[in-house]
Amino acid sequence: MPRSARSFAEAEAELDKAGVIGKTLTNEKFGLSGVVSGKSLRKMRSGKALGKSVLAAAHVHAIANVDALFARATLHREEAHIPEDKNIKCVHRFGVLMEFNGEYIPVKITVKESANPGNNNKIYTIEVVNIATLKRTKSAGHSTSADASLETSSYVPFTDFERSLADLPNAVKP
Repeated sequence: MPRSARSFAEAEAELDKAGVIGKTLTNEKFGLSGVVSGKSLRKMRSGKALGKSVLAAAHVHAIANVDALFARATLHREEAHIPEDKNIKCVHRFGVLMEFNGEYIPVKITVKESANPGNNNKIYTIEVVNIATLKRTKSAGHSTSADASLETSSYVPFTDFERSLADLPNAVKP
């Protein structure tokens, strides 16, 4: 059963109670692991992160359930960190559907992969996606040379990733 929270403090308390903070979490489909730290929780709670989400209540709900959402994410995009950072190998964007108030809403989770194998990857931020904005602002595009250099089996071009996020709720509609 999903955790419920009405505020950032409640979401953090739920994660703490469930032992999620500092625990290594693994995405089932892609096998990448990451950790939610106190610092990443502060980033998830920031005004900038909240401003990217379509609903504040859904954003809080996503934070309270970040472990389950990350584990179930089925979309994946890998990209270089900008600006370049020698401590970060790459940035991973994951997409997953979240049930909220009887509707399915796409959620984007960002993970920063450490360049040092001895360090944990950071589950950095979470965003409840505004489908209308994605469909209005993202158009079909061509891969750039930077896109072509990321040759991984799970690579999805940015426009395709965003379009796929926007289409996720269609998979559950009758």
